[in-house]
Amino acid sequence: MTTINTISAADAAFLLRRELGPRNNWYEFLHDARRRDAFVAGYTLLPSCRMHDGTAFRPRYSLDAVWEFINKLKAAGAASADPTAIDVVALDLDGRRKAWAWRDQRHDRTGQRIKPKRLHHSAVTEPAH
Repeated sequence: MTTINTISAADAAFLLRRELGPRNNWYEFLHDARRRDAFVAGYTLLPSCRMHDGTAFRPRYSLDAVWEFINKLKAAGAASADPTAIDVVALDLDGRRKAWAWRDQRHDRTGQRIKPKRLHHSAVTEPAH
């Protein structure tokens, strides 16, 4: 029996993004590769096994195979010129709103806050006394 170090699909996708950059949606790439539909520079990455997580069997990737795939793509020139970390954007939030009101915390593409839509009570008529 052979023991190998494995990582989840989410961790594999994170490692691919960190090392190769954001040129692909790596999680979707791994999903498509499992159906044998995805290749980058002629290479693909397949899971080495499946592991039950309490809900279903999930794919696990050999850490060595992930690094081998990364090195092949770098050698083939398929890596992004600027591998990047997670894209963090600082946004101003309205602290008076409850945490569950995340849908009201809206921002445009430039990061400017968009005020939440308000109900117009002018259309509501007062009951007659």
